[in-house]
Amino acid sequence: MLYWKTGICSLAALLLAGCLNTPPAVDDGDSATSGDQQSEATQSTDQPGEYWLRAMTINTEWLWNSDADIDGIVRDAGDLPTPIEYMAEINYFANLIAQSDANLVALQEIEGCYVIDAIISELEAGTWYSVCATGRDTFTGQDVGIVSQFPIRFGPTTFSDIWGEYDGASARPSKVVGAVLETPQGGIAVIATHLLSKLNPANDGKRAAQADAISTGFTELYTRAGVQHGLVMGDLNDTQDSVPLTLLTGSGVLSNTLYANGRAPTAADCTYTYGGECSFIDHILVSGSLSGGSFQVIDANDAYTDHDTVLFRAPVP
Repeated sequence: MLYWKTGICSLAALLLAGCLNTPPAVDDGDSATSGDQQSEATQSTDQPGEYWLRAMTINTEWLWNSDADIDGIVRDAGDLPTPIEYMAEINYFANLIAQSDANLVALQEIEGCYVIDAIISELEAGTWYSVCATGRDTFTGQDVGIVSQFPIRFGPTTFSDIWGEYDGASARPSKVVGAVLETPQGGIAVIATHLLSKLNPANDGKRAAQADAISTGFTELYTRAGVQHGLVMGDLNDTQDSVPLTLLTGSGVLSNTLYANGRAPTAADCTYTYGGECSFIDHILVSGSLSGGSFQVIDANDAYTDHDTVLFRAPVP
């Protein structure tokens, strides 16, 4: 789905933050679809020159509209926002994308693809593409999606036939979407995902199995003809030294942007706080062709999300 806008601001956008100003960017696949001042929590040394890729992952924390049919079994009509509250959320995340100058964004905890469309409609300048498909999470009803300024060559796909295995557990990712996009620097394989929560210890084996399936799905996209780069982005619900992250990076094809430019992670590297402890569980993993970029955690407004966001920028070779 393609959108183009040039100088129109909705009333809600004007009330919140003023007009956004962002830069520019068919499709086939196996599935149907289609702020606040940012402050840096951590940042690697920026590389000189222009950044051709500015990838971002955002957990939007239950982004539903005011009149959606309730998906899943853990929410009811009393959980839905008012129309004004919903548009405030949409404009916040559109503003966050614009202020970060991101051109490839993975979104988690959205209720459906209409959320992607609503955010795109608030992004003022340039051409934006939606990579989105209904997921398989019948418990929460949450989906994931991608907002991109790069045209879609293949996708979206939800890897419906790929199962992962780990220590006797077998699982498919329930919230995942992938595609191959066209960029000025060649084809790029992209996966956005949200793995099972760590709050239930019974999920640990299944979360690792989901990561194993994501690794297989990524290889399937990454080895397509004309693909030079790859990313896996999202709320992986685990830390960089965990089994799921080891499964995703163990082959050496993907590395965690947390270590961009050889930096060592610090205690300030965290994106989600639970029980008073802040952990780094939102990740951007990239192929070696994207090494040498800039890593950044951006503080998000906790009125809109309980996660901070991660931004990775790759310089022009």
